[in-house]
Amino acid sequence: MRRRSRLGGSPWVWFTPLLVLLLIVTLYPLGFVFWMSAQKTQYFDLVGFVGLKNYIGVFRSQAFWDSSRASLIFVFGSLGVALPAGLIAAIVSNEL
Repeated sequence: MRRRSRLGGSPWVWFTPLLVLLLIVTLYPLGFVFWMSAQKTQYFDLVGFVGLKNYIGVFRSQAFWDSSRASLIFVFGSLGVALPAGLIAAIVSNEL
């Protein structure tokens, strides 16, 4: 037989409001951003729906690939320095 919590009710009763809130806070903005990215804009006005044309333009852009490469070099370069430094600091502080 399952034990009920001291507060009573199923755990789903307590977690459902939080899950609904998380879904609203994450899925609505995600859907809205995707919808906005499929629009043609002129300054702050929506001119019309263009579908995936914006994405195709970005992936064909050399500037996108150059900046993506630079970002990846920075991320892996930073990790290459930060991880060993943190590991050494942890080992040294553990030995003290």
